[in-house]
Amino acid sequence: MLMFPTKCSFWSTNLSLLTCLNDIPESRSTKVISRVNHKYYGSNHSTTTCIRGGGLISKAKYAKDDRLGFLDVINEDRANGLKVNEISCPCFNKSHELDHHDVGVGDDYDDVDASIWGTLMKDDEGSFYRQPFVIRCYEIGPDKSITLETLISLLQEAGINHVKSLGLTREDEFTASPVMSLFNLVWIICHIHVHVYKPSFWGNKVEVDAWSALHKNSLRRDWIVRDYRTKQIIAKTTSKWMLMKMETRKFSKMPEEVRREWAIIDSSRYAFENQDVDHHNGIEKSSMPTDGTADLIVSGFTPRWQDMDGNMHVNYTKYIRWIMESVPMGLSRSHISTSITLEYRRECRQDDVCECLTSVKPLTNLNRSMDITRAIDIESTHLLRRQTDKADIVRAKITWRSKTKALNNEKSTVQEVHSKHD
Repeated sequence: MLMFPTKCSFWSTNLSLLTCLNDIPESRSTKVISRVNHKYYGSNHSTTTCIRGGGLISKAKYAKDDRLGFLDVINEDRANGLKVNEISCPCFNKSHELDHHDVGVGDDYDDVDASIWGTLMKDDEGSFYRQPFVIRCYEIGPDKSITLETLISLLQEAGINHVKSLGLTREDEFTASPVMSLFNLVWIICHIHVHVYKPSFWGNKVEVDAWSALHKNSLRRDWIVRDYRTKQIIAKTTSKWMLMKMETRKFSKMPEEVRREWAIIDSSRYAFENQDVDHHNGIEKSSMPTDGTADLIVSGFTPRWQDMDGNMHVNYTKYIRWIMESVPMGLSRSHISTSITLEYRRECRQDDVCECLTSVKPLTNLNRSMDITRAIDIESTHLLRRQTDKADIVRAKITWRSKTKALNNEKSTVQEVHSKHD
């Protein structure tokens, strides 16, 4: 049941549930859920709200007996003094028949708007999956730009939808394909490298291209994020995945049956132009901070139940939040992250308590008497480990650039990267 607020700062709401209307066309499958009487700025407005497949539309005027037909548009209404006239609602458009490759997830294709899902595409370099996203207000940080955790979460969503659109996931499980399930195997991430060329902000629409390629005993997943309107490249990412045996929680070689099943996703494209650079190289232990060299140690990170995924360990996107919370506040305020590399060493389970060791160093020449945050480019290294036995969980490196310098160079850098990729 949908719940509406009964009080608001500048209007009061009276809510009454309505039954389904008999005269609404059955093919529309639209239900009038509620009628809300709004009072604001000294005027009364009665609004009927219709919900269908995630779509939300409203109409300011309706018949006295409340028996409405199908609502296609919002007509002649005002919100905060702005006139809203003839706004179409594509979520009710039934003219477009969806097929298997139009959507990434779910079986109720008739109840989803195709524009919010992705499309399976193919060219000379193989298949890839393209999915649009809109940056929500809860996905941005204090500087109003998208957070690294959100960015990688969008990549995860597009990657999963890619393999699901190809039939490589079970109905009740997205971490394993049907053949993998026979061997009790799941994919787990070992390494990820993200390079951010320009920030995205609240309300921006982006599109994510996702594809994969098989290697001897691993899977490479790459992504490119573009601005939906200008097609400028926002970020590039590459990652390495291995198979894990669920009983032993250890790596497994790839069975030939699994290789044949996943051969359909094999792609020759790369996210980064220089294919000779191995972005999956491990982060050396010697480069990690220790108890004696760390600039900052933050303890007491405990996994929440919401941090766990279907494999019953902390989802790989959640570690980023812990790492970013370990960054010195002055650095977070003066710089923006331009790249992050994460190497996953072992699982973090529900009962584990973790700590993060952080070291920061300038990548540009800096007078010793100057504050490190005055440097244009900075690198921070992070070691996330269990507090009990000090076992490594994640090793990370982040590069940072001064916000002032980054804004000055953003336009030229993005255009250069965009032209190279084209």
